[in-house]
Amino acid sequence: MEHTALPWGVAIRTRTIQVVAGEKRFIIGPDTEAEATAAFIVRAVNSHYALVAALKRLTEYGNIFAHKNNEASPYAQARAALEKAGAE
Repeated sequence: MEHTALPWGVAIRTRTIQVVAGEKRFIIGPDTEAEATAAFIVRAVNSHYALVAALKRLTEYGNIFAHKNNEASPYAQARAALEKAGAE
């Protein structure tokens, strides 16, 4: 089974907050935390593959800090993915 194509987004409506995935919309709710919840879901979904790829590359290296100043290094890739996910 395939998931809905990326990227996902957030739609703010008069009474609801929605996660938008292609043609589909998922209502998160009309509560005080709905916008933050929707933003968190979208950030997690949209950064998933980058995080997985970066972490897989990190497992190929023993000492990640030896490469930290090289932008193409697995360490730099992991930092970029974590930043995209809001997990600096």
